[in-house]
Amino acid sequence: VMEYDVSQLHGVVRGYSVADLESARASLQNLMIVYGVDVIEREGQLVLRNRDAASIIKIDESDYVLQEGADAVLELTRAPDAELVGAVGLGYCVGEGEFESHVVSARFPADNSPLSTQNDLPVYLTNGEALSVVERWLAESRVSRDSVTLALPPSRLDVKAGKWITLTSK
Repeated sequence: VMEYDVSQLHGVVRGYSVADLESARASLQNLMIVYGVDVIEREGQLVLRNRDAASIIKIDESDYVLQEGADAVLELTRAPDAELVGAVGLGYCVGEGEFESHVVSARFPADNSPLSTQNDLPVYLTNGEALSVVERWLAESRVSRDSVTLALPPSRLDVKAGKWITLTSK
């Protein structure tokens, strides 16, 4: 049995439907996507936390080390504009009143990208909660287009998988 820690989770699940037989992981996956939950393994324990609960660690350029076989101490990658999603949508059930199905979407102002995505999930939300979810998804889609590769010395063991970092320069 895997140990777990949910002490860093917060929020309200108004309702969730499981229509077919599925694994616990598959059932939890949709809730994690909607509520912005990350799962990190720490010393044999699964830690579930809301993304906004993460503290940001500052990493200065003096901390970077050159990895064997690497050309630079820091490599930045950005997905091309053609891959940017201009709008995101969510199909959900309204968690109050008649429990009818609704769709909500969000688009960046003045974004001309024809790409859009929609997820239909068996969750019960208020209309305001659903709008917050798609706005977060849209923001995360822009942030996640950038990635960085770097190596740190053993003195920076405070930086672990799942930690949020900010890169600073002196």
